[in-house]
Amino acid sequence: MGSTSQRVVAVVVLLASGILSLPLAAAALDGGRTENWIIPVQLLVVAAIGAALTVALPAMARVGAPAGIRALTGLGWGLLAGLAGILLFWFLLNGFHGVAAGNTGGRHTRPRPSPEASSGPQTAASRVAVTYT
Repeated sequence: MGSTSQRVVAVVVLLASGILSLPLAAAALDGGRTENWIIPVQLLVVAAIGAALTVALPAMARVGAPAGIRALTGLGWGLLAGLAGILLFWFLLNGFHGVAAGNTGGRHTRPRPSPEASSGPQTAASRVAVTYT
């Protein structure tokens, strides 16, 4: 297998494992005591897959690199694929509209006093009248 085809196969396998490992880890570890371990376990699994892939497919590392260096390089590729999977699911769950800080899509989230509350005599009803604009 040529170096280009090795890279293509490795990238496809890494991206697929990065994307699929997050819901699999969530399904396995979704409990009261283990739910904080979902992302670390997912990253460890994908990093191990990346290390094994890069040892098996040497085109993912420098030419002539020993197996230990290829494994460390694959570990980095695996972590990158795992982060890509996390980022993909972040955007799928949260959408793109709430990414920027303070971006509320043109809606104000703080209550603003209604015009009726700011003019005229202050009564109990006018002090509590607020509108969301």
